[in-house]
Amino acid sequence: MSDGPQRFPELWYGEKYNLDKYVEMRYRICVNLIRENCRCLPENVSILDIGGYTGKFIDFLKLDNGMQYYDVDLDLPALKTAKSKGAYVLRVDLQRNWLPLHGKFDIVVMTEVLEHLQDPEKVLHQVTEGLLSDNGLVLISLPNECTLYHRLKCLLGKGIDTYALRAMFKHLHFPTIRQEKQFVERHLRIIGIEYWAYGDVGGIIGRLSGRLPYSFWGALARVRPSLFARGVIFLGAKRTHQFDGTSLSIPIGYGEGTSSPTAGGPED
Repeated sequence: MSDGPQRFPELWYGEKYNLDKYVEMRYRICVNLIRENCRCLPENVSILDIGGYTGKFIDFLKLDNGMQYYDVDLDLPALKTAKSKGAYVLRVDLQRNWLPLHGKFDIVVMTEVLEHLQDPEKVLHQVTEGLLSDNGLVLISLPNECTLYHRLKCLLGKGIDTYALRAMFKHLHFPTIRQEKQFVERHLRIIGIEYWAYGDVGGIIGRLSGRLPYSFWGALARVRPSLFARGVIFLGAKRTHQFDGTSLSIPIGYGEGTSSPTAGGPED
């Protein structure tokens, strides 16, 4: 995975990640899911962001009341950016290693991560069985690359992935939304689902469809998510615990300044 920037520099986000409006869209939906299902946050709440990259999620959280945010990723420059925002950082290659963490976390975030892993089942099992507190929450975001647009690309012989069999750090799994839901339900009790969509898919089609407002694509995604949702976000709790929403509530802002704890932890 580390040779990605050299072999395919056009695919490497870098600082563009912080400017991507669709990344912002996903995080806003994640934040709203938490707000809708949580009411009372204990002090010193801990958040584990697996594949958190530059710690973008921090931009949507107020790190107060002793809140602790941990970012686990492989990209060292990205982790340095996260650390500058106040994150505790840990560099881990999830393809080769278990998460070297102990203790329990109140919220675990995995946005657009599991589809990159050879064994996503293993990682999610470790989270639910070893790292999630009894009344904790898990946020999982997964892409949908079985949309009508992707199906048309396959029908025309173009395929879903332009870099198929070449870029190992790209998506390894292409499940349908139904398969994603079944996957999450094997480990968690789903208490919230949201879809996101956009029309700007690139090329001539993207130039035309991108002119339509997000509200149009969002409405289509809610009606027929399998065809029009570009991704799905799940909010889940432990299957063995009855989450009642009374013990977790996060003070959340939208890109506001934060006062963060001093970051630490290993970087390599």
